[in-house]
Amino acid sequence: MQEQALQYFRGVVGDSYVLTGANDLETYGRDWTKIFPPKAGVIVLPASTEQVVKIVKYCAANKLALVRHIVFRRSVTVPCPSNCGSTTR
Repeated sequence: MQEQALQYFRGVVGDSYVLTGANDLETYGRDWTKIFPPKAGVIVLPASTEQVVKIVKYCAANKLALVRHIVFRRSVTVPCPSNCGSTTR
């Protein structure tokens, strides 16, 4: 994941809500079927609609793919590297 993108996400949601550790990428990046291996570059945990909008707009402008998950009633936005493949799961 690009450092510029990570800094932007941290500015939107705060350092504690941008996860890049291997365990976090494995845990949050895997879908419910556990068939597809995770390929997430970062996990972003937005707390508001406004934060989601900023993240989605940034990713669209910078051609970063997104996968949306709901974890414990909280939306998790997972920007993928450019080789992530399909974003529908």
